[in-house]
Amino acid sequence: MNFDKEFFSSIDTVIFDLGGVLVDLDKPRAIEAYRKLGFKDIDNFMSCHLQRGMFLQADSGLVSSAEFRNLVREHIGNPQIPDSAIDSAWTDILVGLPQYRLDTIKRLREKFRTLLLSNISEIDWDFCLEHYFSKDGYKTEDLFEKMFLSYRMKVVKPNPEIMEKLIADSGIDPNRTMFIDDAPANCRMAEAFGIRTYTPAPLEDWTGIFKDAF
Repeated sequence: MNFDKEFFSSIDTVIFDLGGVLVDLDKPRAIEAYRKLGFKDIDNFMSCHLQRGMFLQADSGLVSSAEFRNLVREHIGNPQIPDSAIDSAWTDILVGLPQYRLDTIKRLREKFRTLLLSNISEIDWDFCLEHYFSKDGYKTEDLFEKMFLSYRMKVVKPNPEIMEKLIADSGIDPNRTMFIDDAPANCRMAEAFGIRTYTPAPLEDWTGIFKDAF
C-alpha cells in the first residue's frame, strides 16, 4: 500500500493501538519480574500478543485490579506479596513512549479524527497516564478524540465485537479509516470491516508513513 497524498485524501480517521505501536514493549522483562515473584509458570499466561488466565481477565475487565492481584497471590501461593510488586511486574512490560510519536499524533489530530483502541488493563493504563501522557503538558484529549480501552469495553482484540462497538460509538466510516496495530490478527480483524491497516515491526519508527499526510 502506498501511503501517499492520494491515500491520505481518502481517509479521515486514524486508529492507533497503544502497546507495540505508541508505547514500546519488553514482554520478557515483565515475565522475568513475575518469575522473581514466584510465578513459575508465567510463560503459560503471557506470550507475544496474548494474555491468558487472570491477565486476560484483567484486560477484558472481567476482574477488577484488586481481584487480579488476589488471583496472582493465590496462584503463586503467597498472600504477602504487596499490590505494588504485582503492579510493578506487569508494568515492566512498558518501556517508553518516544516524544516524536506524541508530536506526530498531535499533528495528525489537526487533520484527522484520531482514536485509540487498546487491549489494556486498568493497572497498565493508569501507569501510562502517569508516566507517558503527561509529558510536556500533553493530555490524552490533545491526542485522541476518544479512547477505546478493552478493560472498559469488556472485550479484547481480535474479537470483532470490539471494532463493532468502536464503529457504533464513534460513527466512523470504516472505508475512510486507517488502523495501526502491531498484531497481524488484529489488523486482519479490522480489514474485515473494510478498514485499511498497517502493522509496524517492533520498535519501528512508523511515523515516516505519514510524511505525505500533512
